[in-house]
Amino acid sequence: MSAVAASTMAISLVMPAAPASAASPPNDNAADAVRVNPPENIKGSLVGATEERFEPRGFCSPTDASVWYRFTAAATGEVVAQLDAAGEMDATLELFRRTRSRYRPVGCEDTDKKGIATLEDDRLEAGEEYAIRIGRQVGSVAEKFDLRVLIPAPRPKPP
Repeated sequence: MSAVAASTMAISLVMPAAPASAASPPNDNAADAVRVNPPENIKGSLVGATEERFEPRGFCSPTDASVWYRFTAAATGEVVAQLDAAGEMDATLELFRRTRSRYRPVGCEDTDKKGIATLEDDRLEAGEEYAIRIGRQVGSVAEKFDLRVLIPAPRPKPP
């Protein structure tokens, strides 16, 4: 092989294809929140979820992706929401009262070392719209989760 031929030899590298990114969940944006009818158990995922530019935020840990659920309170009283995050996902469970396009934070809880967050609030108002936001905490992996939304029976009133 001549010196000229050796200097023009091409090197071909085979690179593995980049993994396809997951599609965003259908309830990735607050406007597309999935309606729930408590009591209800929901299987969800933050895989492929994003965060909206002007997304409503509560006052728990910062998040960088979320999915949304909504319900109308059938009666004045209490709601209990429990999040069970799979794998190593650190997440935040938030409840908002929704009035037209505004979201007012009502409460929030971060997952504990077992991946569980339980939020209880006794300030539901009959006929009002509420939104539940599940957020992936900044720096955490995205995983699946189970969400339970319950409306406990009213506590008996003393005679």
